[in-house]
Amino acid sequence: MQRVNNLGTYYPVTPASRPLVADATLTPGNGVPPPAGPALNAAMLTYNWVDVPGGYTKHHLSPHLNGSIPLGGNVGMLDGHVEWRNFTNMLPRAGGAAPYFFW
Repeated sequence: MQRVNNLGTYYPVTPASRPLVADATLTPGNGVPPPAGPALNAAMLTYNWVDVPGGYTKHHLSPHLNGSIPLGGNVGMLDGHVEWRNFTNMLPRAGGAAPYFFW
């Protein structure tokens, strides 16, 4: 079933492409992160992925790091399968303010 709105036509996603859970790849950031691609690849070098404050007295650490840069993370989909997503293909999805969460 397709839906049409004033922004154009869009199609509902399948359960195999809808994330349900994801690794906590997060950063306090230096402002709102850019979208995936070359700008994010360059910006990720300036972000802190290994000492992220918030919500608990002990600071957080992003998983799956190569030194201090994230490699990617596991994403569990609504249909039950889990897939690896390279960091270069992740988008900042949550966080109107820091910390920012990627999947």
